[in-house]
Amino acid sequence: MTDRSRTDRSRTDHARTDRAHADRAHAESDFAVAAPEPTRTVLRSDDLTCPSCVRSIETMLRAVDGVHGADVHFATGRIEIRHDPERASAGDLVAIVRQLGYDVAPAPF
Repeated sequence: MTDRSRTDRSRTDHARTDRAHADRAHAESDFAVAAPEPTRTVLRSDDLTCPSCVRSIETMLRAVDGVHGADVHFATGRIEIRHDPERASAGDLVAIVRQLGYDVAPAPF
């Protein structure tokens, strides 16, 4: 094998290795992208009269696409929802709770 053919072969091998490395790095970067933090919406309702009310609201909110979690506190009437605002807006969530028959309003954090 001549020096020239070794050099050409070496360049080809490096090009393949560099391309494979770039492809692997790109594929791994797709998995490294962190999901955005969910938005927290806090509502208040004075209409909660029993633990069944809590279950109804939590179950309905947790079933909504884009809702990461919902916690309803019976004693305080506080409804805390963690959600992706692009998939479930605060207005949508208020409407869902109102459809269940509960009056809600924004609450201070």
